[in-house]
Amino acid sequence: MPFTRNIFVNRNSVCAGDDIDSHGFMLTIPEEATLGSCLQDILNRGYLPKISGGKATWVADFDQPVAVVAQEWDKPRFVVPEDTSISSWTGPIAIHFRYWAQSDPQLVFDCLISRKPLPSPMGK
Repeated sequence: MPFTRNIFVNRNSVCAGDDIDSHGFMLTIPEEATLGSCLQDILNRGYLPKISGGKATWVADFDQPVAVVAQEWDKPRFVVPEDTSISSWTGPIAIHFRYWAQSDPQLVFDCLISRKPLPSPMGK
């Protein structure tokens, strides 16, 4: 039997009505999974809500920001190498998607790369 890891996945709510249900779930992935394959698995499930107007920015955190996910982008942009093995994390693993509203995702990404403060999420 192949080895697997469990990852707790959670996200911020996008509006008051979105708070009704818990957003957390447990994802089981192969031990050899990479950060990129893990994020792609979550995105393929349609986990992040689509925002009217087509612009939603999310910061994916695995104890630190690892990627920016934008509704208008085809794929995440990684702050760390996307081929980073999930097995490099020890102990319980959790990923949290922080909603950065309709902020410019390129600006959010650039701030993470340059280690500058993130812009305030628009509308917050």
